[in-house]
Amino acid sequence: MTLDVSVPEPPDLSNRGAPSDFEWDEETLGGEDFHREEFEDLLQEGAWEEGFNEWAQYTDLDERQVRAVDDLGLFQAFDFYRDPTEGRYRFEAPTVPDDWRERDAAGALDPETVSLIDDELRDLGRAVHEVLEDYLEGTEEPADDWDAEAYGQRDE
Repeated sequence: MTLDVSVPEPPDLSNRGAPSDFEWDEETLGGEDFHREEFEDLLQEGAWEEGFNEWAQYTDLDERQVRAVDDLGLFQAFDFYRDPTEGRYRFEAPTVPDDWRERDAAGALDPETVSLIDDELRDLGRAVHEVLEDYLEGTEEPADDWDAEAYGQRDE
């Protein structure tokens, strides 16, 4: 069942710190480039919409739950970046915050739904990740050392 919801705005990747699972390397400390600006451009150019629409065709979430996810700001909390220590790009999917009961104005969530949403957000991240791979492979002149072969699937 395809969702009948508007595609939310792509996440704003500017002004973010290091990803939560990133290990600082003493040799490059402070000089890491996560290439978020380039990813944000690709998301704005259609990668987000394409990945979201693909995900929307198969998600187990209903429209009310997707609106609750949007109200919680979880679509904006996605992070896409290049891991400079491993030479590949990754994503971080957000999870439903612990205070969801207080923030769920529509009453669309319950404990079982929260677990489902966390799983579905990871699936959305993977869908957008795959679209970004396609966009990067289609780049005739990749920026810097960007090479589609350098980007692998994120280990979960």
